[in-house]
Amino acid sequence: MDESKIEDIDETIALVCRQTNYSKEIAESKLKEFNYDSMKVIREYLGVDVKPKNNEKVIDKSQINQEMYKQFRSKLEIKSSNQFANT
Repeated sequence: MDESKIEDIDETIALVCRQTNYSKEIAESKLKEFNYDSMKVIREYLGVDVKPKNNEKVIDKSQINQEMYKQFRSKLEIKSSNQFANT
């Protein structure tokens, strides 16, 4: 293995150890598990779901906003139609 690659791996292990309570051995095994992606290891340590579940849909944030405004508009229309019907 190339000397610079070994240094990069050691730096990545040190980074994971600083950001988590993992020992050097655990950090190295977790890095191997996540293809040396330190962010995935740290997210997994913090409890953030790294691997998306097969049965969960990924929801687009713009769709959530659109749905919220759609509901706001429909409620406002109902209120305004009720107000005009009462007068």
